[in-house]
Amino acid sequence: LIDEGYLLEAREALRAWEREFPLSKISGDLLLMDAHYHMAVGDWKRARAMLEAYCKLVDASSFLPEALRKLMACIDELKVPRSEVRELFEKSKKRLQYHPVAEEIDDFLSAGK
Repeated sequence: LIDEGYLLEAREALRAWEREFPLSKISGDLLLMDAHYHMAVGDWKRARAMLEAYCKLVDASSFLPEALRKLMACIDELKVPRSEVRELFEKSKKRLQYHPVAEEIDDFLSAGK
């Protein structure tokens, strides 16, 4: 719904998802969709805050690479200096050193020097 531009319907679906499956917020999939929604409506600061908290607090998750990718997009959109988020991304890279996102993190950090 978000990608098709049905943002009101997407918001309603996210709220229903949260009510029906409250643990989705902990496991990550709802949080990623919520951040995706906020990015789509231009609320990059809120999306960044959600994703940054998730990336800091979750040690391992199949959703962590996607959260990092979305966070990189937020950082770029908000024109945040890389120095402000370098530590977070370097710690995340250590946890995902064998995942393809580790190389993306290297590129992201070096692009902002």
